[in-house]
Parts: sequence; C-alpha cells; structure tokens
Amino acid sequence: MRALELIPSAVADGVDISPHALSSAERGLSDRLSLHLTPAAEFSTAEPYDLVLCQGSTHVFGGLENTMDAAARLVLQRV
Repeated sequence: MRALELIPSAVADGVDISPHALSSAERGLSDRLSLHLTPAAEFSTAEPYDLVLCQGSTHVFGGLENTMDAAARLVLQRV
C-alpha cells in the first residue's frame, strides 16, 4: 500500500485468503489496486511484474527459498 501511495503511476495486485484483510487493504487506492481472494501459492498472472513484495507470508510457500522462487516466476515470466 505504501508503494502505491509513494508512486502515483504504480498499479498493483493484492492477494490474500482473508476477505477482511483485502477489504482493509483498499485505503482509497481501488482505482490502481486489484484485489484477489485466493491462496497466494495458486495466484498467477498473464503478464510479468516489475516487482513482487511478500510481507510476512513466506510460510505460505514453505519458507524463504520457495517464496523467492515463486516471486521469481512472477517477475521472470518473459524468459
């Protein structure tokens, strides 16, 4: 959320399994933020991202190394 507040041209996707967490995430940024109620490990996108942030959720992917691999797949889809 802070990245969107700091960079007015940025757009983002937010992923969580908690409807409450997603509804509290909007903070007036709904025109640049798409929220997805889905497990992070199952989330995919058609286009690669420039940046992936994962805050406090490495357990979802089974640890830091697996989290980094998952993030890399979302960034490096061009390969």
